[in-house]
Amino acid sequence: MELKRPITEISKSNTRTRSTLDLLLVATLVATVTFAAGFTMPGGLENSGRNQGMATLVAKHAFHAFLICNPISTYSSITAAVALIWAHLGDLNLVLAALNFSLPLVGIALTMISLTFMAGVYLEVRNLPWLAMDICSDHAWAQSSSSFRWHSLFHSFCQFPSTIKLHSTSSTITYV
Repeated sequence: MELKRPITEISKSNTRTRSTLDLLLVATLVATVTFAAGFTMPGGLENSGRNQGMATLVAKHAFHAFLICNPISTYSSITAAVALIWAHLGDLNLVLAALNFSLPLVGIALTMISLTFMAGVYLEVRNLPWLAMDICSDHAWAQSSSSFRWHSLFHSFCQFPSTIKLHSTSSTITYV
């Protein structure tokens, strides 16, 4: 006579397996996007001269933020994806261990990909200070304490002046 597992245990097992597949999908998408972003640098590459093939915005602080956040996102999502694939080879305990290991990594990857996106967009609109400041503004990132810490890191890379004064008679902006 064959012993059957209770239905609640089977449904929990199926739910956890489904969760690993969902998390694997997210990790794979993040890894794909960040891998592609590593080769399509914001601002493009130098076409001639001594620095041919080098990034044109290599001296900008926001580009440094891009270069720091993008690989962190790539590596953490690839690590999570490998762990989740590995989880499908074993039993329920392995699935649980992989979920506990991968969930924080995917969270880090999603945080870093959003900072990478902010840095890339900032680099493209940096000549419009009002728009660049809006991208780096506190209201978008002050929702949670960890996001606020990452926003503070990004804001320090942008290095905005402490005060900006708009002249009402002209369309110029003066940094004080």
